[in-house]
Order: sequence, then structure tokens, then C-alpha cells
Amino acid sequence: ARGEAVPGTNVGSFLQLEVVNGQYLNASDLQEASLHTAAQGIELDARVNGTYWRNDTAGSAAFGRSNGWGLAVSGRWIKPFSFHEKPGWLILRAEDIGFVRWRRASTIVRDSTIAYEGIEVDNIFDAGDLDLTENDLLDTLGLRYEQGAVLRPTPFLASMTITTRLSEVWYASVRLDQRNLPGYRPRASMQFARDLDPVVLSTQLAFGGPGGVRFGVDAFLAIGPHLTLQAGTT
Repeated sequence: ARGEAVPGTNVGSFLQLEVVNGQYLNASDLQEASLHTAAQGIELDARVNGTYWRNDTAGSAAFGRSNGWGLAVSGRWIKPFSFHEKPGWLILRAEDIGFVRWRRASTIVRDSTIAYEGIEVDNIFDAGDLDLTENDLLDTLGLRYEQGAVLRPTPFLASMTITTRLSEVWYASVRLDQRNLPGYRPRASMQFARDLDPVVLSTQLAFGGPGGVRFGVDAFLAIGPHLTLQAGTT
């Protein structure tokens, strides 16, 4: 937010409790997953060690669909300090840290190696007698789901930001954040902002997160004490 790029008296700490409506669940926790294929697909070797969850998509209309309920907490804590006689702020922020209890969820747990070497038929003219159904494959590969309620964490965000004022209009910040999302690694970023009241322009350089190095530019426009418009790239 603009207040975190350029902290001031209008930015404070807060804590709020949220009720979460769970609509769609499609998640996995893989410790190991590999697949080896031989030439022409005559041999497949798969190694899987993990858990997969998905919810029953049946329910009411998409807007009001509910397949689970939960609670989450969001908040921000700001601590002013002085750095070489320059004002600074330590900002700890959390968004949507909580859990959802999913009803009618499907769970599959696998820790096995599967080797497929094709199907042998003694007489090609008798292939019509081959009875291979979906249930046979599910039983052979162990892909039967367990039905029941599942408790899963929300895709939360946790961050720590240190901001200092370099001059009357220039601010510098360093930030470390983590999101509970697949493939997201801890992200570190550095930001420089210029206050052109009521507009704030900022640039940032980030490492980690969804991957690689990212450069972003943001603009903030304050409309009154409680509304800020933001546009930018990441």
C-alpha cells in the first residue's frame, strides 16, 4: 500500500479476524515425483511419494458455492525507529493466515514405484476377449480416493519491511516475504519511492518468489485519508 511505501501518521497497526468460504480445492504435497520413459514408450517407470487433495465440485451457483468454511487472521504491526538520525519504520504484515475445513474432499496418498512394460497378448485375434476396465486400472495403480473432511491451510502471505526516509521526499525499503503457494520461494526486494503528494512513484528490484529477478514500477494516488489507487508492474 502507499502507506507502507511512504509511512506516516495515517498508517497504523491493525488486526482482523476473517471468515473464509472454501470453494475449490486442488492441492498436492509431493516429496518426490519422477517419470522415465523408454524409446517408443515401450517402458514407463514412475516414482511417486506424496498426497493429493481435491474437493467435490457439486454445490450451488459458482458465486455462492461453498465446500468448506474456515477462519483466518490478517494484520499489520508498525514500529517507528531512528536510523542515523533519519526516521525509519519496521513493518510486519500477515494476510489470510488460517485454515479451511473442506467437506466431501477426496484424498489419495501414494509412496510407490510403478513400472509399465506394456500388455502382452498371446493371440492378436483373441484381443477382443481382453477385459480391461477403468476399475481394473484404478485398482492396479492404487488410485482409489479416500472420501472425508480435510483441514488445509489458506494461501497466506507473511512479510517484513524496513523503510527509512532518505530525504524529505525520498524513501528506501527492503522487504522479505513468503506466500503459501506452490513453487513460491522466499522473496527479497529493494524499493525506492518518491513522494509527490498526493502521488507516490516507486521502483523495486526483487529476487525469488515465483522465480528469477523481477523489476517493477508502481504509482500510488491518495484520494482522501482512507482511499488509495495503485497501478504498477511486477
